[in-house]
Amino acid sequence: MRVALLVLIFVAAAIAFTDVEKWTTFKITHNKVYKNIKEHNHRFEIFKKNLIRIKEQNHKYETGKSTYNFGITKFADLTAEEFLSRFKSGRSPINTLSKPKNTANNDEAKGNIFDTSDDLPDQYDWTRAGAVTPIRDDPDCSACTAESVVAAVESAEFIKTNNLVQRSPKQLEDCIPFTPDDCWVCLDKDLTYSRDVGIMSDDDYPWKFEDQDCQFDNINVTTPLIHISDWRYVTEGDEKELQRTVYLEGPVVVAIDVTIDFQLYVDGEYLYVFLFV
Repeated sequence: MRVALLVLIFVAAAIAFTDVEKWTTFKITHNKVYKNIKEHNHRFEIFKKNLIRIKEQNHKYETGKSTYNFGITKFADLTAEEFLSRFKSGRSPINTLSKPKNTANNDEAKGNIFDTSDDLPDQYDWTRAGAVTPIRDDPDCSACTAESVVAAVESAEFIKTNNLVQRSPKQLEDCIPFTPDDCWVCLDKDLTYSRDVGIMSDDDYPWKFEDQDCQFDNINVTTPLIHISDWRYVTEGDEKELQRTVYLEGPVVVAIDVTIDFQLYVDGEYLYVFLFV
Protein backbone atom coordinates (compact mmCIF):
# COMPACT_ATOMS: atom_id res chain seq x y z
CA MET A 1 0.00 0.00 0.00
CA ARG A 2 2.83 2.34 0.87
CA VAL A 3 4.53 1.62 -2.48
CA ALA A 4 1.32 2.30 -4.42
CA LEU A 5 0.84 5.57 -2.58
CA LEU A 6 4.38 6.70 -3.38
CA VAL A 7 3.92 5.84 -7.06
CA LEU A 8 0.73 7.90 -7.25
CA ILE A 9 2.43 10.84 -5.59
CA PHE A 10 5.35 10.68 -8.03
CA VAL A 11 3.02 10.47 -11.05
CA ALA A 12 1.01 13.49 -9.90
CA ALA A 13 4.21 15.43 -9.26
CA ALA A 14 5.50 14.61 -12.75
CA ILE A 15 2.29 15.88 -14.38
CA ALA A 16 2.38 19.11 -12.39
CA PHE A 17 6.05 19.61 -13.22
CA THR A 18 5.28 19.32 -16.92
CA ASP A 19 2.85 22.24 -16.63
CA VAL A 20 5.46 24.25 -14.75
CA GLU A 21 8.06 23.51 -17.43
CA LYS A 22 5.69 24.65 -20.16
CA TRP A 23 4.86 27.77 -18.15
CA THR A 24 8.53 28.61 -17.65
CA THR A 25 9.30 28.13 -21.34
CA PHE A 26 6.27 30.25 -22.26
CA LYS A 27 7.42 33.15 -20.04
CA ILE A 28 10.96 33.05 -21.42
CA THR A 29 9.87 32.74 -25.06
CA HIS A 30 7.43 35.64 -24.89
CA ASN A 31 9.24 37.82 -22.32
CA LYS A 32 6.35 37.67 -19.88
CA VAL A 33 6.76 39.68 -16.67
CA TYR A 34 3.95 40.12 -14.16
CA LYS A 35 3.54 42.94 -11.65
CA ASN A 36 3.35 40.72 -8.54
CA ILE A 37 3.09 37.12 -7.38
CA LYS A 38 -0.70 37.30 -7.23
CA GLU A 39 -0.91 38.27 -10.89
CA HIS A 40 1.70 35.65 -11.76
CA ASN A 41 -0.26 32.86 -10.09
CA HIS A 42 -3.52 34.07 -11.65
CA ARG A 43 -1.97 33.93 -15.13
CA PHE A 44 -0.55 30.48 -14.43
CA GLU A 45 -4.03 29.18 -13.58
CA ILE A 46 -5.37 30.60 -16.83
CA PHE A 47 -2.43 29.06 -18.69
CA LYS A 48 -3.22 25.62 -17.28
CA LYS A 49 -6.85 25.93 -18.37
CA ASN A 50 -5.66 26.84 -21.85
CA LEU A 51 -3.44 23.75 -21.88
CA ILE A 52 -6.64 21.74 -21.43
CA ARG A 53 -8.25 23.62 -24.34
CA ILE A 54 -5.20 22.81 -26.47
CA LYS A 55 -5.35 19.13 -25.59
CA GLU A 56 -9.08 18.88 -26.30
CA GLN A 57 -8.85 20.72 -29.64
CA ASN A 58 -5.89 18.68 -30.84
CA HIS A 59 -7.75 15.48 -29.98
CA LYS A 60 -10.56 16.69 -32.26
CA TYR A 61 -7.99 17.31 -34.99
CA GLU A 62 -6.38 13.90 -34.58
CA THR A 63 -9.76 12.16 -34.76
CA GLY A 64 -10.87 14.07 -37.87
CA LYS A 65 -13.43 16.25 -36.07
CA SER A 66 -11.58 19.51 -36.73
CA THR A 67 -9.29 20.91 -39.42
CA TYR A 68 -6.81 22.87 -37.30
CA ASN A 69 -4.48 22.56 -34.33
CA PHE A 70 -4.02 24.55 -31.15
CA GLY A 71 -0.71 25.31 -29.48
CA ILE A 72 0.90 27.51 -26.84
CA THR A 73 0.81 30.99 -28.38
CA LYS A 74 1.79 34.29 -26.77
CA PHE A 75 -1.88 34.70 -25.82
CA ALA A 76 -1.98 31.55 -23.68
CA ASP A 77 -2.03 33.49 -20.39
CA LEU A 78 -5.27 35.27 -21.31
CA THR A 79 -8.85 34.15 -20.87
CA ALA A 80 -10.90 33.93 -24.05
CA GLU A 81 -12.84 37.01 -22.97
CA GLU A 82 -9.64 39.01 -22.41
CA PHE A 83 -8.31 37.97 -25.79
CA LEU A 84 -11.43 39.06 -27.66
CA SER A 85 -11.64 42.32 -25.72
CA ARG A 86 -8.02 43.19 -26.41
CA PHE A 87 -7.58 42.11 -30.01
CA LYS A 88 -10.85 42.83 -31.80
CA SER A 89 -9.56 46.43 -32.09
CA GLY A 90 -12.80 48.18 -31.17
CA ARG A 91 -14.33 47.65 -34.59
CA SER A 92 -17.71 46.16 -35.33
CA PRO A 93 -17.84 42.54 -36.57
CA ILE A 94 -17.47 42.07 -40.31
CA ASN A 95 -20.81 42.48 -42.05
CA THR A 96 -20.85 41.32 -45.67
CA LEU A 97 -23.86 43.52 -46.35
CA SER A 98 -21.76 46.62 -45.61
CA LYS A 99 -19.10 45.77 -48.20
CA PRO A 100 -18.58 48.99 -50.20
CA LYS A 101 -19.19 49.10 -53.91
CA ASN A 102 -16.27 50.66 -55.78
CA THR A 103 -15.70 51.38 -59.42
CA ALA A 104 -13.48 48.35 -59.94
CA ASN A 105 -15.96 45.85 -58.54
CA ASN A 106 -17.40 44.75 -61.87
CA ASP A 107 -16.62 42.14 -64.51
CA GLU A 108 -15.00 44.60 -66.92
CA ALA A 109 -12.58 45.85 -64.27
CA LYS A 110 -11.68 42.29 -63.34
CA GLY A 111 -9.79 42.17 -66.61
CA ASN A 112 -8.60 38.93 -68.08
CA ILE A 113 -8.57 36.72 -65.00
CA PHE A 114 -11.80 35.05 -66.09
CA ASP A 115 -10.56 34.57 -69.66
CA THR A 116 -7.78 32.19 -68.64
CA SER A 117 -7.94 28.42 -68.63
CA ASP A 118 -8.30 26.37 -65.48
CA ASP A 119 -4.69 25.25 -65.86
CA LEU A 120 -3.49 27.02 -62.72
CA PRO A 121 -0.93 25.84 -60.16
CA ASP A 122 -2.29 24.50 -56.88
CA GLN A 123 -0.03 26.94 -55.06
CA TYR A 124 2.09 29.95 -55.81
CA ASP A 125 4.38 31.64 -53.28
CA TRP A 126 4.93 35.33 -53.94
CA THR A 127 7.52 35.47 -51.15
CA ARG A 128 9.80 33.30 -53.30
CA ALA A 129 9.42 35.84 -56.09
CA GLY A 130 10.57 38.59 -53.72
CA ALA A 131 7.22 40.37 -53.73
CA VAL A 132 6.44 40.27 -50.01
CA THR A 133 7.90 42.47 -47.27
CA PRO A 134 8.64 41.13 -43.76
CA ILE A 135 5.67 40.37 -41.51
CA ARG A 136 4.60 43.21 -39.24
CA ASP A 137 3.34 42.58 -35.71
CA ASP A 138 0.56 44.90 -34.57
CA PRO A 139 0.38 44.08 -30.83
CA ASP A 140 -3.13 45.43 -30.21
CA CYS A 141 -4.53 45.37 -33.77
CA SER A 142 -4.88 49.16 -33.73
CA ALA A 143 -3.63 49.45 -37.32
CA CYS A 144 -4.63 46.07 -38.71
CA THR A 145 -6.43 47.29 -41.83
CA ALA A 146 -3.70 49.84 -42.56
CA GLU A 147 -1.00 47.18 -42.34
CA SER A 148 -2.99 44.82 -44.56
CA VAL A 149 -3.54 47.44 -47.25
CA VAL A 150 0.07 48.59 -47.15
CA ALA A 151 1.34 45.01 -47.50
CA ALA A 152 -0.83 44.47 -50.58
CA VAL A 153 0.29 47.77 -52.09
CA GLU A 154 3.95 46.87 -51.48
CA SER A 155 3.50 43.62 -53.38
CA ALA A 156 1.59 45.30 -56.22
CA GLU A 157 4.35 47.90 -56.53
CA PHE A 158 6.99 45.16 -56.76
CA ILE A 159 5.06 43.23 -59.40
CA LYS A 160 4.74 46.38 -61.52
CA THR A 161 8.20 47.91 -60.97
CA ASN A 162 10.38 45.07 -59.65
CA ASN A 163 11.19 47.36 -56.73
CA LEU A 164 10.22 46.26 -53.21
CA VAL A 165 9.72 49.28 -50.93
CA GLN A 166 8.42 49.08 -47.39
CA ARG A 167 5.55 51.55 -47.13
CA SER A 168 4.13 53.28 -44.06
CA PRO A 169 1.07 51.88 -42.26
CA LYS A 170 1.70 54.53 -39.59
CA GLN A 171 0.83 57.21 -42.14
CA LEU A 172 -2.57 55.62 -42.72
CA GLU A 173 -3.15 55.13 -39.00
CA ASP A 174 -2.30 58.76 -38.19
CA CYS A 175 -3.90 60.48 -41.17
CA ILE A 176 -7.22 58.60 -41.44
CA PRO A 177 -9.47 59.37 -38.43
CA PHE A 178 -10.42 56.29 -36.41
CA THR A 179 -14.09 55.34 -36.41
CA PRO A 180 -15.65 52.15 -34.96
CA ASP A 181 -16.75 50.96 -38.39
CA ASP A 182 -16.51 47.34 -39.44
CA CYS A 183 -13.51 46.12 -41.41
CA TRP A 184 -15.13 46.57 -44.84
CA VAL A 185 -15.54 50.30 -44.24
CA CYS A 186 -12.09 50.74 -42.68
CA LEU A 187 -10.41 48.92 -45.55
CA ASP A 188 -12.34 51.03 -48.03
CA LYS A 189 -11.12 54.20 -46.30
CA ASP A 190 -7.51 52.98 -46.32
CA LEU A 191 -7.73 52.03 -50.00
CA THR A 192 -9.36 55.33 -50.94
CA TYR A 193 -6.61 57.25 -49.13
CA SER A 194 -3.95 55.16 -50.87
CA ARG A 195 -5.45 56.06 -54.23
CA ASP A 196 -6.13 59.75 -53.60
CA VAL A 197 -3.18 60.75 -51.40
CA GLY A 198 -0.58 58.00 -51.76
CA ILE A 199 1.63 56.17 -49.27
CA MET A 200 5.08 57.26 -48.12
CA SER A 201 7.94 54.89 -47.49
CA ASP A 202 8.43 53.46 -44.03
CA ASP A 203 11.77 55.29 -43.85
CA ASP A 204 10.12 58.64 -44.46
CA TYR A 205 7.17 58.00 -42.12
CA PRO A 206 8.44 55.39 -39.63
CA TRP A 207 6.38 53.34 -37.21
CA LYS A 208 6.05 54.53 -33.60
CA PHE A 209 4.12 52.75 -30.88
CA GLU A 210 2.33 55.92 -29.85
CA ASP A 211 -0.62 58.05 -30.87
CA GLN A 212 0.30 61.16 -32.81
CA ASP A 213 -1.22 63.67 -35.20
CA CYS A 214 -0.83 63.22 -38.93
CA GLN A 215 2.72 64.18 -39.90
CA PHE A 216 2.13 64.19 -43.66
CA ASP A 217 2.81 67.92 -44.12
CA ASN A 218 5.88 67.91 -41.86
CA ILE A 219 7.95 65.25 -43.60
CA ASN A 220 10.70 65.79 -46.15
CA VAL A 221 9.89 62.99 -48.59
CA THR A 222 12.95 61.16 -49.96
CA THR A 223 11.12 58.28 -51.68
CA PRO A 224 8.26 59.04 -54.10
CA LEU A 225 4.78 58.22 -52.81
CA ILE A 226 2.98 55.25 -54.33
CA HIS A 227 -0.65 55.53 -55.49
CA ILE A 228 -3.01 52.70 -56.38
CA SER A 229 -5.29 53.13 -59.36
CA ASP A 230 -8.21 51.18 -57.89
CA TRP A 231 -9.18 47.91 -56.22
CA ARG A 232 -11.80 45.20 -56.33
CA TYR A 233 -13.20 42.46 -54.11
CA VAL A 234 -12.85 38.74 -54.65
CA THR A 235 -16.26 37.07 -54.73
CA GLU A 236 -16.89 35.57 -51.31
CA GLY A 237 -16.59 31.78 -51.38
CA ASP A 238 -15.25 31.62 -54.95
CA GLU A 239 -11.95 29.81 -54.47
CA LYS A 240 -11.30 29.53 -58.21
CA GLU A 241 -11.47 33.31 -58.53
CA LEU A 242 -9.19 33.64 -55.51
CA GLN A 243 -6.75 31.15 -57.04
CA ARG A 244 -6.64 33.05 -60.31
CA THR A 245 -6.31 36.40 -58.57
CA VAL A 246 -3.38 35.33 -56.42
CA TYR A 247 -1.54 33.68 -59.31
CA LEU A 248 -2.22 36.25 -62.04
CA GLU A 249 -2.42 39.49 -60.06
CA GLY A 250 -0.67 39.08 -56.71
CA PRO A 251 -1.24 38.83 -52.96
CA VAL A 252 -4.67 39.74 -51.60
CA VAL A 253 -5.82 41.40 -48.40
CA VAL A 254 -7.48 38.98 -45.99
CA ALA A 255 -9.64 39.91 -43.00
CA ILE A 256 -10.45 37.36 -40.33
CA ASP A 257 -13.44 37.72 -38.03
CA VAL A 258 -11.63 36.66 -34.87
CA THR A 259 -13.22 34.03 -32.63
CA ILE A 260 -11.88 32.58 -29.40
CA ASP A 261 -10.37 29.68 -31.35
CA PHE A 262 -7.97 32.07 -33.02
CA GLN A 263 -6.33 32.72 -29.63
CA LEU A 264 -4.52 29.36 -29.62
CA TYR A 265 -4.54 28.51 -33.34
CA VAL A 266 -1.15 27.39 -34.72
CA ASP A 267 -1.77 25.55 -38.01
CA GLY A 268 -4.34 23.86 -40.21
CA GLU A 269 -7.33 25.05 -42.22
CA TYR A 270 -9.02 27.74 -40.16
CA LEU A 271 -12.54 28.49 -41.34
CA TYR A 272 -14.74 31.62 -41.16
CA VAL A 273 -12.42 33.74 -43.29
CA PHE A 274 -13.56 36.63 -45.48
CA LEU A 275 -11.39 37.40 -48.49
CA PHE A 276 -11.14 40.54 -50.52
CA VAL A 277 -8.69 42.52 -52.61
